[in-house]
Amino acid sequence: MTKILIVEDEPNMVAGLRDNFEFEGYEVLSAYDGSEGLEKALATSPDLVLLDVMMPKMDGKQFREQQRLDAALCEIPVIVCSSHDEIARIARSLEADDYLTKPFDASQLVDAVARCARTSPDRTAAPR
Repeated sequence: MTKILIVEDEPNMVAGLRDNFEFEGYEVLSAYDGSEGLEKALATSPDLVLLDVMMPKMDGKQFREQQRLDAALCEIPVIVCSSHDEIARIARSLEADDYLTKPFDASQLVDAVARCARTSPDRTAAPR
């Protein structure tokens, strides 16, 4: 995977994630709500979406519903991130490829992305 789309409404979280992913050799795109995320996903075809659940305008659930309806987007792996205490149940209901509970450390996130890379054979290999 080379291109990651971060759909997250907290600017500081986006900045930290961007720094970590760019350090690991990924191209990083960001959107601050689900509707902007869908637009960027359609325009750029990311290799992975890192998706927050609770966001303004369009939340993570609505994003996933729309993503699954679009043939060009439905195969893009999604890692759900949330501080919600029922994140495992939420991730299952969203049919996420993986999930992380906030706060998480950078190594957990890198590992989750690597797992998605291994389980998505039609995507490009992870850098480094």
